[in-house]
Amino acid sequence: MRTIWKTSNSASMMHELNTARGANRTTMAMHNNVTQTTSATHKVNMFNFRSNRALRAARTVMASEVVTGSG
Repeated sequence: MRTIWKTSNSASMMHELNTARGANRTTMAMHNNVTQTTSATHKVNMFNFRSNRALRAARTVMASEVVTGSG
């Protein structure tokens, strides 16, 4: 994974995170499409998985900014 920890802009950070995970336009469109015929359980699992990854990354960003004094 590329070094995304220096990014303080959360939108930019999410873009970096998704790019690093190899998410492309097709998978994001499928994920965001409410009428998609995948199970609701799968949707919830994917949402939780993405959220957890994003939260962990955000915590790392905050911790590194405190340690290095950047920001």
